[in-house]
Amino acid sequence: MKKQWLIALGLALVVALTTACSNSDSTKSDSKTTSNKTETAANAKADMMQFYMNLVDKINSADKDINAYESALTADPKPSADELASLKEKAAAAAPNVEANIKELKIPSGLKDKKSDLEAILKDLEATYQLKANELKKDQPSLDAANAKFSSADDALGKLLQSVGLAKASLNNDVNS
Repeated sequence: MKKQWLIALGLALVVALTTACSNSDSTKSDSKTTSNKTETAANAKADMMQFYMNLVDKINSADKDINAYESALTADPKPSADELASLKEKAAAAAPNVEANIKELKIPSGLKDKKSDLEAILKDLEATYQLKANELKKDQPSLDAANAKFSSADDALGKLLQSVGLAKASLNNDVNS
């Protein structure tokens, strides 16, 4: 009878140790998975921030004449007709350059799950500056449609920034000021 108890106790001990060891392995595995997810999220955050900063730099490197023209439209006192015409001419020349700069942007590989959204935003921004270029060729340009397109892209980009854990930024504030 003692032998049976010892054998039963030995088997129970083996089962308990085996279970404890397998839980330890799964905990390590879960820890690695959690660590990888955290690292991926941190990389996505860094990649998104870098993408955003590159976008701002690309636009700002070419849009100062557009900003000057748009500011002059609402300035008080208004610039002379000649000054406004000169600003408009410079803005018209700058718009295609901004569009070309946006087309040069590359989406980081760490943002592959956001790639289609980012591509759509970039297309909207390209269209914004194409609309501005077309309007600025007219005698009485209206930039309302282009600015609405820009606002839409700005909102979508802000939501994407938030989706990776960043604060919502305003592209409008960062490039049109």
